[in-house]
Amino acid sequence: MTISSLLMTLLAAAVDSSVVTIDNGLQQCVQINKSDIVQRNNLTLLNADISVLQAIDYCGCKSAVASYHLYSNKQHLRSEVITLKSSNIYSFVLATDDKNPMPEALKLQLSCGSN
Repeated sequence: MTISSLLMTLLAAAVDSSVVTIDNGLQQCVQINKSDIVQRNNLTLLNADISVLQAIDYCGCKSAVASYHLYSNKQHLRSEVITLKSSNIYSFVLATDDKNPMPEALKLQLSCGSN
């Protein structure tokens, strides 16, 4: 193992998922349980177990399409569209360059997608 890969491994182990708070606008339909933050393919990802309790149209969505928005200190960092038809493990993208330091606090907001 090179020094560079060892440092990246230590950095990945040091990032705690508690730096990400979840604002789940679909909480009556979808439950999100964070597990860990990992670095893979130059991305920083939050792994989460998503349990679909009932179809998200019961929560006001027009389809199974949802979106998540990522914020750091009220600054919008990114948005992604995801399909929530069944329970699954999902990796939320927190950063597209794993060499940049993680912000101290992130907020991930889940809502209906733009239909």
